[in-house]
Amino acid sequence: MRALRQRGTRVVAEVDDDFFSQEARTRLARAEYDPERLASVDRLVRAADAVVTSTEPLRAVLAAQGVDAVVVPNALQPGMWGDTAVRPDPAGPRRVLYMGSATHGDDLALLRPVFDGFTDTDGRPVRLEVVGVTADAADQEWYDRLDLGTAAHYPDFIAFLRARAERWSAGVAPLTGDRFNDAKSDLKFLEYSMLGLPFVGSDRPSYAGVDAHGGLLTTDDPSAWRAALLEAFREPAPRVARAQAYVRAERLVGAEPTWRTALGL
Repeated sequence: MRALRQRGTRVVAEVDDDFFSQEARTRLARAEYDPERLASVDRLVRAADAVVTSTEPLRAVLAAQGVDAVVVPNALQPGMWGDTAVRPDPAGPRRVLYMGSATHGDDLALLRPVFDGFTDTDGRPVRLEVVGVTADAADQEWYDRLDLGTAAHYPDFIAFLRARAERWSAGVAPLTGDRFNDAKSDLKFLEYSMLGLPFVGSDRPSYAGVDAHGGLLTTDDPSAWRAALLEAFREPAPRVARAQAYVRAERLVGAEPTWRTALGL
């Protein structure tokens, strides 16, 4: 930061998660975020010339910490995605994708009763397939894990998912009801949609409004989750088409000059 100041370089910090409230830090510590790592994020954000964040609740979290931020909704990079619904393998069990970072272990637990003995209307078993989300390998007989291998860099991660997209019949995004999750964005709706998967997510502030664009929202009740997933399985193509049309029109980087406006350029 000192070197950048000496060169007259402005610094913009982009924040997409709550790294600041005590509740969030407790949750991040459980996900093995080192306290010094969190402290370095705090120093960087406070020293930046401008701070950009993805949601209004997250802007409010920063404001409570004395940090001014501008909201720019998340958007996807063009050229990395498909343009149709996938056609999953009709044989064997149905698979449902849940992918995310290691902060989502509690969210994953919401799905256990959903997938316990779950079958579709044809009697096919429905299995949850997890990419990332939790490092805990114990007690996972109720879901399957797909190893990322070396695909940790984001473009490689998206290529990894796209190469396997026809494994899945839907993508899910469970969220427990807490302030850390309420500050999150609708990024998973964007990503699942552009992978060609119908979206089923928790009816939380993060996903408010996605049902107007083909997404399905549900309460925490396992029967409600199952009903939403069965609905997603029935006619996925129209839902994915609506979602992708929305993302292309409004949620691709460059679709609107929001970044330039936010930074005063």
